Amino acid sequence: MRDEPERSTVKLRQRECDRVHRNDAPSHKDIIDNILYASGVSLGLLLLSLNDQLKKFVLGKQLKDIFISPDELAEALKEFQEAKGNRSN
Repeated sequence: MRDEPERSTVKLRQRECDRVHRNDAPSHKDIIDNILYASGVSLGLLLLSLNDQLKKFVLGKQLKDIFISPDELAEALKEFQEAKGNRSN
């Protein structure tokens, strides 16, 4: 049988969790979006997203803006194709 943690240790851990996960604490709740954002920043990638809530949270925290909208992506692809066409002439 495993030893059970002392009650004081359990209470301390619960207080820490409560402090970190307060309902009024400003945080972004979608863990998948958080993982995608962190991966994009770490790998130097843009994040194609329609999630305005995530973008507002990130910008509000003054974190790196790696977001690209579908319209911005379409414009970048158009410019790339035009530049590629100009090089082949």
